[in-house]
Amino acid sequence: MAAVNLQAITPDNYMECLRLQVEPAQAHFVATNAKSLAEAKADPTLVPLAIYDRAALGYLPPHIPVSMVGFIMYELKGNVGFILRLMIDRTQ
Repeated sequence: MAAVNLQAITPDNYMECLRLQVEPAQAHFVATNAKSLAEAKADPTLVPLAIYDRAALGYLPPHIPVSMVGFIMYELKGNVGFILRLMIDRTQ
């Protein structure tokens, strides 16, 4: 089982998030990350996060870049979280 690290979408990783893509045959199953981020901007109950390999926690030397591997967005309603979006980049 792969260990992952979830991090906030920030100006530093925003464009990387937009570049993530699913396989073409899967594209109709999930909204684009651009649409998800726009929805999260308009709705404070939506929480978008970048998915990184656990190497992003500092297991690798800082000069080795760690790529985002996916995107997840959840919604908080009444202190309960619901996963609305989950995608893993096609290169993973």
